[in-house]
Amino acid sequence: MGMPITIWVVDENSKTASTIDKAFALFTKFDRIFSTYRPGSQISLINSGKLTIKDADAEVQSVIRTCRGLKKRMLGYFDINYNAKMIDPSGYVKGWAIKRACELLDKYGYDNYCVDAGGDVMFQGKGDENGTGWLTGIASPSDDQKIVKILWLKNRAIATSGDYIRGQHIFNPHAGKPADQLASVSAIGPDICMADVLATTIFAMGQDYGKYLPQILPRGYDVFVIDRHNKATYTPGVKQYVSSA
Repeated sequence: MGMPITIWVVDENSKTASTIDKAFALFTKFDRIFSTYRPGSQISLINSGKLTIKDADAEVQSVIRTCRGLKKRMLGYFDINYNAKMIDPSGYVKGWAIKRACELLDKYGYDNYCVDAGGDVMFQGKGDENGTGWLTGIASPSDDQKIVKILWLKNRAIATSGDYIRGQHIFNPHAGKPADQLASVSAIGPDICMADVLATTIFAMGQDYGKYLPQILPRGYDVFVIDRHNKATYTPGVKQYVSSA
C-alpha cells in the first residue's frame, strides 16, 4: 500500500506463515482497489469518471458510505471529497485494511499479535511473556528517530497523522487549504479504524481541536497532540499507557 507493513504473531504454529501470507495478500488486494496512485484502481477510475460508485465493488461502496457518515460525526473535518468530485478515502482505508487483516488472524485463532501499516498499529493480546502489553512509542515530528512518549498497549490501536514524513497531505475542509497548524496527532483506542479517523480529523482541525473533542471523541479513546512548537498536550487517559521505564 505504498508503505511498510509488518505483522508479528506471538505463539506461532505450523499454519502461522501461511496465515500471515493471507493477511499480506489482503493488503495487496486493497492497494489495487483503493490506491489513488494506481491509475487502474477503482478509486482512480471513479475519479476519472470511468466507473460510478454504484458499479464499484461492494467493499468500495461500503467504505465510501462509511466515510460519508463519518463526515457528519466528525463535524465536517473528515471529508474524503476534494477538488469538487474527486474522492480519497485513504484517511479511513489504512485503518480499515489493518482491521481486516486482524479479523483474518482472529479467524485462524491467533489472539496475541500486532499489525502495523505505515506506523498505524493494532496491538492485540498480552504482548510480552509477562502479559504487560506491547511496547511502542510516539515519535517526535521534528526527529522521527527520537521517541517523545513510551507506551504499553494491550488490545489497543494507535494511529498517527502528521506531515513530517509525507509532507502536507491532510486537508482542512472548512479552511479550504492543507492543514498546517499541528505537527502530529496520535489517537489511541480499541478500534484502529476510529483511531485512524480521529488522528486525521484532529490534525485537520488544527490548534482549536480542543473545543471539539467533547463532540467527536468516543469513550475509550485518547489523543496525544504535538504542535508546531513541539509542545505536547494529551487527554488524561493517555497516562494509563505511559511506561515507567
